[in-house]
Amino acid sequence: MTTQPDPQWGEAPSRDDLAWDALGNELTPAKSLERVEAAATRVVGQIALVGTVLGAAGLVATVTVLHDWAAKSFAVAAVVASSFAVVIALLCQVLTSATLNSANRLETKAWYRRRVVLRGVALRWAGLLVVAAVLCAIVSVLIAVSVDREAPPHVTVARTVSAPDETGNQHSVLDVVVSSADITPGTRASTTVLDQGGTVLVSAVEHVGADGAVSQELSASADGTDASFTVKVAVGTWSCTTTATAEQSTIACEPG
Repeated sequence: MTTQPDPQWGEAPSRDDLAWDALGNELTPAKSLERVEAAATRVVGQIALVGTVLGAAGLVATVTVLHDWAAKSFAVAAVVASSFAVVIALLCQVLTSATLNSANRLETKAWYRRRVVLRGVALRWAGLLVVAAVLCAIVSVLIAVSVDREAPPHVTVARTVSAPDETGNQHSVLDVVVSSADITPGTRASTTVLDQGGTVLVSAVEHVGADGAVSQELSASADGTDASFTVKVAVGTWSCTTTATAEQSTIACEPG
């Protein structure tokens, strides 16, 4: 009687086969989810940090140091993009398994896909928004440093009281002197003096000539020795409004 050899079920796995099998064991849903959770937590933290810093810096710069409209526009775009990135990144942490019936395989698969796929898409968009915010911030800074700033106008006001007239009445008199240089030719320059009721007492409007110089002198009066005046000056990108009550003062104008 002839003895039959034991049946052979394929060849023994090679070293490469064992390596691929080990990789397959690492790519199971549970281990993949663990890696995604760790990476998402790290990415969310980075996006939240960078987005918050960009948003805060953009807001401060828009209010304080940025005066050119283009630079402000890019700064605002950076704030908006970084804010959306932070919101999206934080929403990625909201997905929960509290209502998951883990005994239901279909529910588990659906939850896994939402957790991995939707999270990945959301974080990808959040990352792109951060990149857009960084680019907008860079463009805003480049515009801000490349645009020539006009020198602020020098505004001096002097308030005096006139001598009594033939009826014994006295008047408050305000003299305003506005001077500036290196203003863009063709720019509108205006100075207006109003009384305490808002009525225009005197005003001057001109367009800056080719030399870029502005020189305006105005004088206004109002009844009484304690009358107050409102002075409004707008020259180029600069503007200022003040109530003149002191005998003499210099007005500091801010970028308009």
